[in-house]
Amino acid sequence: MPQPQSDNASNEASTGDASTADASPAPRWHGRFRRWFLRASMSAAGLSLLIHLILWAAAAVIYVGGMQAGGGGAAQAGGGVVGVAVLTETELGGLQDAALNSESPAIMSSADATPSAAEEELPIADVFGEQSDQAGSLSSGLGSLSEGLGAGDVATGSGLGSGGAGGGAASFFGVEARGTRFAYICDVSGSMDAGVGSSERRRIDVLKSELANSIKALQENARFFVALFSSDARPLGAKLEWTKADESGKAWAKKVVPLLSPEGATEPLNAFRMVFGLRPRPEAIYFMTDGEFNPEYAGAIQRLNADYKIPIHCITFISREGEATMRRIAADSGGTYTHVPGLLP
Repeated sequence: MPQPQSDNASNEASTGDASTADASPAPRWHGRFRRWFLRASMSAAGLSLLIHLILWAAAAVIYVGGMQAGGGGAAQAGGGVVGVAVLTETELGGLQDAALNSESPAIMSSADATPSAAEEELPIADVFGEQSDQAGSLSSGLGSLSEGLGAGDVATGSGLGSGGAGGGAASFFGVEARGTRFAYICDVSGSMDAGVGSSERRRIDVLKSELANSIKALQENARFFVALFSSDARPLGAKLEWTKADESGKAWAKKVVPLLSPEGATEPLNAFRMVFGLRPRPEAIYFMTDGEFNPEYAGAIQRLNADYKIPIHCITFISREGEATMRRIAADSGGTYTHVPGLLP
């Protein structure tokens, strides 16, 4: 009987060892799985965080770029929503070509730039009509115009002497010019002391009136300069610089213009040298004379103006002696020629 007990005990011991041997591998497998799972979870979390950071940065770049390009108007109007358009390569190329075409300036061909025969043959037009000499009534009680005016003269006009700028930026003896810097080259030679018709007024008095009215009518943003010539040239009021046409500048002109007095010969060339020496240069020049001067001065004036092509508006007053030379100066510069006739006796 004792023997069976030992057998049972040995059987139980062997059975316990077997169960222990079967159960021991399970904890090791679970431990390895748990460690792998933790590592995988951390890697996935890190990868997800990296992807979100990249997406967030891309969204920020798109948003900021859209705000800069569109001024924020679209984002503000749509509650801050930014739309991203996806274009194909073909569509993108088409848009680039269209942009280049719209931004490229049109270049005139040599054929288009060549003026037509009609334009080349257009003569210099005077202020009050095509191929005509200007005539009008001088204001301030100067009386009517002289008889025997040429076919191109106008018996009645807008009226000289008002000094108003009209449609231009300046007006002198009724001749309008545009710009902001105006130079006046005026004859104060001895012949300007002659009378005008039967009136007591002299030519120099008419010049004073026209010059004063012209300066008075200039816009305040304009500048003016007056060169006076006779045997030599001198600036008005000894002021060899531009004068602003503001209240102060006009008050100064009002004081010095009445001091003009006629004397000497008719030598305008040095006055032109003085004007072309101004900085900045004038945008329009008025040239007025009542007499004749050396015709060779026309070529010298053209050379002075060759690089600038400032329009010179030439005015002969009462006398036509210098008309041919004055017309040439006007034509060379792209300006106008005008004759202001005398008055009835």
